[in-house]
Amino acid sequence: MPVELEQVHEGMEVLSADGALVGTVQKVYPQPGLDAGGLEARRPAAYIKVRRVGAGYLYVPLDGLREVHQGRVVLSVPLGEIDNTNWVFRPLAVPPE
Repeated sequence: MPVELEQVHEGMEVLSADGALVGTVQKVYPQPGLDAGGLEARRPAAYIKVRRVGAGYLYVPLDGLREVHQGRVVLSVPLGEIDNTNWVFRPLAVPPE
């Protein structure tokens, strides 16, 4: 069952697919939607910003989440493969802070 962004909240722990602690959710960026006039709102795509254990951030797209289980977000990749994703780079859809 796909993860709904509404299930994810700031402060939740984030685990890799093999159960290792990756970090915590720092921010949730919603999916684009429609404004009152039916036009696509200029909001970022669905991503979560994860503060990694140690240092740095990940920007994980919604399809990179496998599940939310017992109040924790579980990613779709094991810990050893996370640095091989493009999640280490802030996507253009996510505004700089």
